[in-house]
Amino acid sequence: MAVLPKDNVTGKVSVDRSLLKTSDWEAAKNAADENAAQRVIARMWNGKKTEAVRALINGAASVMFVSQPSTTRSNILPFQLAKMLAEQLGGEYCAGDQLYDVLHSQQMKHIARMERPFHPRDYVSVDPVIVRDKLEGRKIFIVDDLLTTGGSVKDFIRALNDDGVNVTCVVALAGDPRLQVDEKTGTALKNALQAKGIDLPAEELADSLTRTEAGRIILLIRSVRTENGKQKLTRKLQGILDRGPVENVGRDPEQGRHLGPQGKDPGPEPDDERIRPWRVLENGQRELKPQQASRLASGFEGKQKDLPDDLPSLEAIWKVEMQTLLKPIRAKAARVEQKAQAVLDRHDKQMHEHEQSKPREPTGFLPRKGNYQKRMNTWSKAHEHLRLRQLQLRERVNWLQEYSRDRVSSIYKSPAEQLAERQLAGEQQELARKLAKARAVQCEHKMEKIRQNMQQQNERSRASRGRGL
Repeated sequence: MAVLPKDNVTGKVSVDRSLLKTSDWEAAKNAADENAAQRVIARMWNGKKTEAVRALINGAASVMFVSQPSTTRSNILPFQLAKMLAEQLGGEYCAGDQLYDVLHSQQMKHIARMERPFHPRDYVSVDPVIVRDKLEGRKIFIVDDLLTTGGSVKDFIRALNDDGVNVTCVVALAGDPRLQVDEKTGTALKNALQAKGIDLPAEELADSLTRTEAGRIILLIRSVRTENGKQKLTRKLQGILDRGPVENVGRDPEQGRHLGPQGKDPGPEPDDERIRPWRVLENGQRELKPQQASRLASGFEGKQKDLPDDLPSLEAIWKVEMQTLLKPIRAKAARVEQKAQAVLDRHDKQMHEHEQSKPREPTGFLPRKGNYQKRMNTWSKAHEHLRLRQLQLRERVNWLQEYSRDRVSSIYKSPAEQLAERQLAGEQQELARKLAKARAVQCEHKMEKIRQNMQQQNERSRASRGRGL
């Protein structure tokens, strides 16, 4: 779940529907027209809102305005607003599209309003190291055009949190700036679940939603009339908790999970098919759920009390624990790779269609090449943009394939193995300490044996020289 900022700024709380029908809005939103975007921003933003953002900066030395990644990559409004704020307030700005790939293809405006909370937006960093180098240690302001439900911003903040980046504020041209679920809405959500007999953790569900999303879900819960409708809604709500596809909800037989109103398990989906994300704390670590923390703590204490001292046994335990951690890590990497490959396939198709539309050179006795040259220049610019994007997507897919690659030698470790080792060393510190000590003792024994062999060789060499004399 994302750690949503409490204090946010929007140019207008209510969305001006007449503005959304203007040619400037369409040009800025769908054709990346910078001049149109500036006119829209001038109409929806004012100096008081800029000063409100300045107050949230509060004299910070390093500030970064990051534009919300666009599904179509043609919406230039967030980037232009981020650029304007950075120039007026003295910070830096960058395009979120350069740091994160958008893995979903359906725009939020094409999804029914009441169904939007059940359709998460997927963002994956092009390179987590680059993201941390560029954003870590700064006050981060996410800039968007409209906050309809706040779902897209929430999922982008989740992706940033997963990469160790905390967000200070969300800035938008219009929409409700209250992203966090307040106490009144949380209580209404809890009462609605109890009234319909849906046994789901209301507080945990509220942490996975924005305030607007929670309000719409409350309306959906109250409108349920039949048992079948309640079961369908329960599966959808469980999908929000699992942060996975709605159609796969309710198939995890893990103890303690809710399996629907009737408590039945509809299917045998393996546990590693879904991974529930954990809250990212301010120190960059991930927070465990209470039952997970207690289960892990009790399990670790039992294991650490009976740890052996010999190296082969410790390495065997380490290997088993590593496989346990690697399983969900590789499963998540495989899912992200599948989505990235789907994006690449769609882009390859778009590239092929673009190549088929290449303008044909005019022929004849006196060919008119003026319009042809203009069309050719436009086509070449678009082709170069598509080619660079294709290279970027292929690099992303190759990196994901390398991420979960099986070990090919005793020296090489994949990034997934490195991550699992760091997690295991942090979770089972006693096991890591004993294993390191046992390896150090073994290394010392080997070095001592080598020294003894060298000493014996030197003695034999001196003896042979003595006999020669």
